[in-house]
Amino acid sequence: MKLDPATIGISAEAADAYRRLGAERQRTLVAPEDDMWATFADRAEPHALTVGTQLVGRFSVDDDNQLHGFYVRDDFEEYAAELFAHVVDDMDITAAMASTVDPTFLSLSLAAGGSSQPVAVMYDHVARPVSDETVDVRPATRADHPAAVAFYRAETGSPAAFLEPFLAERIELHELYLVEADGKIAATGECRADLRAPSNAHLGLVVGSELRGRGMGSRLMHTLTEICKDQDLTPRCSTEPTNLAAQTVIRRAGFRTRHQIFKIAATSASTDTALPRLAGLARRPRRRSQP
Repeated sequence: MKLDPATIGISAEAADAYRRLGAERQRTLVAPEDDMWATFADRAEPHALTVGTQLVGRFSVDDDNQLHGFYVRDDFEEYAAELFAHVVDDMDITAAMASTVDPTFLSLSLAAGGSSQPVAVMYDHVARPVSDETVDVRPATRADHPAAVAFYRAETGSPAAFLEPFLAERIELHELYLVEADGKIAATGECRADLRAPSNAHLGLVVGSELRGRGMGSRLMHTLTEICKDQDLTPRCSTEPTNLAAQTVIRRAGFRTRHQIFKIAATSASTDTALPRLAGLARRPRRRSQP
């Protein structure tokens, strides 16, 4: 039995419903999400999905009409493919950003979509590092904020409008560490606690151009890993598939690939070509870092 399309509703300005179903969705993930992409999803426009008067799901859509965090409640899972197709058509979705940690969303996206490409590679710390060598770091303070912003801008090209609040938050939460040389910032490391999946932390680092290729990245990554362990946090990280230098640093520090995030092109899914229901998809209970 199919749903009557007239009973399916999509509501924008649905932040409360989006948050309300957030914890429920977290329990269906097989591993913590990548926190950078999860943050992108949470900052995109939230939507609620209803059938009749019942709230049955949630998702968000970014400025490029890309779909994030699509979730349908267990009691409506047999209609998940129909609801997904309705959202794709109604919202003119261009692509789905789905991860292997969310097998239901990923399966729906692959079944309904076109070409796919990885946009992030996610790593768990599961092996011994190549070297136990660490580097001296100190926690950043509020007085370090201007210098940290200038360092990130020079080394990453990110805009000040993003960096100023981002780094202020990292400093306030004691999540930013500095490596200094000759009284200046030479490298930075982030150890960001995962609010979606407590007991996990996401690592990130930026090595100044003068120190690249000299082993600083590997030593700093190992240092951040040890900081996580001291805080009883499980370290995780990610990077772009094309960032081979970062992947080398990550692997040398004992991390291995476990999951990926894919951009899957959306295709029309009108009622004339309705997709088969994906009933019975596994839902197992169970949150960027980029050197």
